[in-house]
Amino acid sequence: MSRKKNLFISIVSTILSRGIGFLRTLVETTLLGLGMFSDSYMAAFRLTNFFRELFGEGAMAGAFIPVYSKIKHEKSEKLAYSFFFFASIFVFLLSCSIYLLLNFFLEDILKVWLIDFTPQKIDTTKNLATIMLPYLVFISLASMFLLLHQIKEKFFYSSIHPILFSFSIIVFGITNPLSHHAKSLALGLMIGGLLQLLLLIFTIKTPLVSLSDFQKILPYLKKMSLLLIPVIFSLMVSRINRLIDLSFASGLLSGSLSSLVYATVLINVPLGFIGVATNNVIFPVIAKLKASKKHNQFQKEVIEVFYYLSFIGIPVSIFLYLFSYDICKVLFIEIPKFLSIKSMFDQAALSLLASSLKYYSPALLSLLLLPFVIKIFHSCSDTKTPALITLFGVIINIVLNFYFTPIWQNKGIAGATTIASYAQLFLLILFLSKKNILLFSKKTFISSFQILLFCFLLIFICEEIHSSFSPLPELFLFFIPLLIFHLFQKNYKK
Repeated sequence: MSRKKNLFISIVSTILSRGIGFLRTLVETTLLGLGMFSDSYMAAFRLTNFFRELFGEGAMAGAFIPVYSKIKHEKSEKLAYSFFFFASIFVFLLSCSIYLLLNFFLEDILKVWLIDFTPQKIDTTKNLATIMLPYLVFISLASMFLLLHQIKEKFFYSSIHPILFSFSIIVFGITNPLSHHAKSLALGLMIGGLLQLLLLIFTIKTPLVSLSDFQKILPYLKKMSLLLIPVIFSLMVSRINRLIDLSFASGLLSGSLSSLVYATVLINVPLGFIGVATNNVIFPVIAKLKASKKHNQFQKEVIEVFYYLSFIGIPVSIFLYLFSYDICKVLFIEIPKFLSIKSMFDQAALSLLASSLKYYSPALLSLLLLPFVIKIFHSCSDTKTPALITLFGVIINIVLNFYFTPIWQNKGIAGATTIASYAQLFLLILFLSKKNILLFSKKTFISSFQILLFCFLLIFICEEIHSSFSPLPELFLFFIPLLIFHLFQKNYKK
């Protein structure tokens, strides 16, 4: 199957997945609003998801795929499967250990992390987290099978599996089997993780593995572990960064914490079907090119993807910034009203969420590029440099939070994240350029500058047209001319 077809399948199925994911968000906000229960629910989910990302596909992709590709290229596919089998056992045992430790120290962790939460909110968060925590084990193991799907270029199931997760939360939230919406949503989240695991296991065939292969792949497991340590450190620092944001938000107006989380959910919609879909397809490709030492093709592939992500990321960032309030109003006020759904989401919640989204939206471009740039390092078996630069980015974010949060509240937290993400991206690109891994030509800079100028022209046109916001006309007005411009630019280069 061609790379373009894989990318198309991944993007379309991810769009479908993110669409259902938005319905999940709509159900959550409708049932909980933005207040005490939504803050506790999202805090519990972020804690669970924090450890899932550390030992799930986030960490393992950077350490597992390059080693797997090397074994397959230098040894055999059979031995590569054995490596997958023992690596999966490692992830399962590790996630079980984390699950047991979290259960034992849960209350202490919450008190240290959410220092400004009231005892009642701490107790609510603890109850919800206890229900959610098995999700950590299910999704960590599912992540290994997800990586195998991507390596074998089976992108449909690897892209749509989150649909089961969202569908489970929606069903449990609406049916409310525990007679408490937050607890029912938490139960749906845990069951959703189990459904994802079952789907990914039963939709891929793996050959039988001989236990005698353990000795052969032991050196590779050690190499993966060495690569994994900096990756886990990098992800831990990055995810701690998110938890720090929520810690700052825990002392603000009730609903501020969940407004920041839901704003990132909205940002994650374009991030998902642009960035995640692209990385799922491209990373195994560039890892193979690097393993087979095809340097020119590797360089060309990297530059093309960088341009593609920039071309989409710049206008989407600007669009979200311009229409943040209107987008939130349509999604969380007008749609439930049109469907005659009684919602807990009011005008105050709308203003809070829209302000968080507005100040997060400029970060979309950097958040699109950061995972890809980090994966370039990983494909070169360099996991230490991005880990150190990520740590530097977190330090910047913490410092900015101290200054911005007392003045601009939730907007200050979002703005600090935006500035820190661009500082991190700049340093990563600088190091790649110095190592002659990522080399930009004058044409790339000129093309990016032209896109930026064209976007500012579209901004001017959008602001001059005074009408009530309805998403489709603005989308067409903003993106159709941009697409025409892109096609013209490609033909002109030829």
